[in-house]
Amino acid sequence: MSKQNLVLRSVSNEKDVRCCFQLMQQLRPHLTSESEFWDRWQRQSADGYHLAGLFDGSTPVALAGYRVQENLMRSETWSKLLYHTLAPHL
Repeated sequence: MSKQNLVLRSVSNEKDVRCCFQLMQQLRPHLTSESEFWDRWQRQSADGYHLAGLFDGSTPVALAGYRVQENLMRSETWSKLLYHTLAPHL
C-alpha cells in the first residue's frame, strides 16, 4: 500500500457499501453477509449513520462508521460527538 494512492471518501452508494463488507466484517464479525450489511446500512443511513473509507485505489483499507449528533454532556454544555470505528490496517 502506497500512501500516495490513499484517498479518504464517503461510502454512500450500494457498490461502495458492498465493497466494504469484508473490512466491516473484521470489525463486526456478527455480520454474516454482504446483503445483510447493505440492508443494515440502508436502515441506519436513513437515521443519520455515515461511512467513510480510506481507499487504496478501489480497495478499502480502513473504514469509519459514525453519526454526528448533539448531546447534553453537562447541564450547561452542548457538544457535538463523533462516534467512529477504525480498522487497524494502517
